[in-house]
Amino acid sequence: MIAFFGIWTALRAARDGSLSVPPGFSEPAFSIVPLGDIVLFALFFGGAIYFRKNAATHKRLMLLTLLNFLPPGLGRLPIAAVQAAPVAWLLGVIGGVSLVCVVFDRWRYGRVNGVFVAGAVTLIASFPIRIALMGTQAWLSTATWLASLA
Repeated sequence: MIAFFGIWTALRAARDGSLSVPPGFSEPAFSIVPLGDIVLFALFFGGAIYFRKNAATHKRLMLLTLLNFLPPGLGRLPIAAVQAAPVAWLLGVIGGVSLVCVVFDRWRYGRVNGVFVAGAVTLIASFPIRIALMGTQAWLSTATWLASLA
């Protein structure tokens, strides 16, 4: 249900506009952000369900699910440093938490959880990839078409 309503809300915001779109971005172009968040949510949460009998992997995938939804809230904090460079702060927080978890796993268990590392790299890499795709004509055409479906 979260995936369905998340996609529907993102497409409606792309079509009708939204106050959550930062200044300087068009609604269709910015829709890559919430749509990407929903795809990553489905990936991490689905993985957590799949690995529910493996407690260590399940917990780490649930942590990635949480980290995936952290940026919208952090980006709206009324702190001048965050407002000045929100992407750097968000990547820093997510990357920092991920690095602490990897270091903790290595220290505590003598190894790292490969699923967590792959998920963290995917999450962190998704930000610059989405930013790069956001301004392309291919994405704008796709987003406009998707928004017309909502």
